[in-house]
Amino acid sequence: MIPASSTVLLEAVGKPSQDPLSQGDLYRVPVCHNVPLAFVPVLGSLAAALEWISNLAQNKTPIVASSKLRHRSIAQINYGKALGRYKASCVLIETSL
Repeated sequence: MIPASSTVLLEAVGKPSQDPLSQGDLYRVPVCHNVPLAFVPVLGSLAAALEWISNLAQNKTPIVASSKLRHRSIAQINYGKALGRYKASCVLIETSL
């Protein structure tokens, strides 16, 4: 479940925010006739982040552990959840185009 603080109302997409912490171009999503297409850049950033995390986990050994991060079940579970959500989002966008 996605927390409400991580969502945006569809009618607010592309409009300037009144929240002082969300000002500037970084927080504006381009609006187009097909709204899911506007989120493609976000998925590209997420793909890069997932690749970075995967590469980090291959060699990172947490300070208090003796094994690499890639061998920790909690890291694998959380990475798997994030990867699953990413892939589901890609499918959702592909089917809505």
